[in-house]
Amino acid sequence: MRQSLAVFRGLCRSGMLVRVLLAWLLFVLAEYAVWIGMLVYAYAHGGPTMAGVIAVAQLVPGIVAAPLLSTMADRWSPTLVLIGSLVAQAVS
Repeated sequence: MRQSLAVFRGLCRSGMLVRVLLAWLLFVLAEYAVWIGMLVYAYAHGGPTMAGVIAVAQLVPGIVAAPLLSTMADRWSPTLVLIGSLVAQAVS
């Protein structure tokens, strides 16, 4: 416990790491807000069935693509994988 607390204190002393952590936190919140917003919109316009269809439509591509893309991700540079995934996300 003390070691974990010491690591956390060290993190808080580094302004750059704190900014990166806050940026990541904001990204995650925005990502979840969009996902939940889409489901609420679908529920309001089509009920639980439409919300379920939208949830499946959001999740199935990742389920199908993950096994295929994970083997490629192990072979390529992590930077290239991150850039490629962000470009694919922006295009979609």
